[in-house]
Amino acid sequence: MIFQSVLSSIVRAKLTTGCQLVWRAPVINMRQSKSTAVRAILELIENREGCRRTPVECKLGRYLPDHQFPWMKSSDAFMGRINFAGDREFLYPGEITEVVVSFFSKPELDEKLKPGMSWDIKEGHRIVGKGKLIEVLDT
Repeated sequence: MIFQSVLSSIVRAKLTTGCQLVWRAPVINMRQSKSTAVRAILELIENREGCRRTPVECKLGRYLPDHQFPWMKSSDAFMGRINFAGDREFLYPGEITEVVVSFFSKPELDEKLKPGMSWDIKEGHRIVGKGKLIEVLDT
């Protein structure tokens, strides 16, 4: 199972005044959301200060880094699930492989995706890899 279906999560905090604060997290349901899939080349950047030091487990199907495209501000990114082809178990820093990336669909992303374009793959604020689009897939 790739994602648990989550309707919403509720966080309750008791304030010193006895009032109750309720916060509802945004709903993320990859199965029901429209997504845009692309075939791409993924390169994990070699181990250096600030980069990923451990391999990505390819078989888990849960690698969900942020994807930052050239037209975006440094604080913005799209969420996208990376699916690895074949029977590969790990992708180590410095290695390159072909992948399918499923992005949560947004009109501004769909209209800008073009074969040959490159983007950064991030974990938090760290750039851990590079992606290069081969083709946009029909979903």
